[in-house]
Amino acid sequence: MDELYYAPTAAAAPITLAELRQLFLEAGLPCELEPDSEETCWIAFEPHETSIYAGVIDGKVTLATLGIIPEDDPRVLQTIEKVMQSIHFSADEDED
Repeated sequence: MDELYYAPTAAAAPITLAELRQLFLEAGLPCELEPDSEETCWIAFEPHETSIYAGVIDGKVTLATLGIIPEDDPRVLQTIEKVMQSIHFSADEDED
């Protein structure tokens, strides 16, 4: 499994897990929140295997580790990337 690490850029506004989930739903990508601890949560895109492990501080998403399953439909990854870009989270280490 490959991973991408998304972090907020300087342009990112604080976002909750519920708000992020709603953006995925609006983009046509069903998902469920599966809390792992007070500071972490899985975003599961069932029936796909690709998922996000999100870090949360004070109710706001601070990072997102995307676990990529190559066998999943490429549109899943494309949709996730579009949503993450829309909230100004980037996997590009050089982006502010």
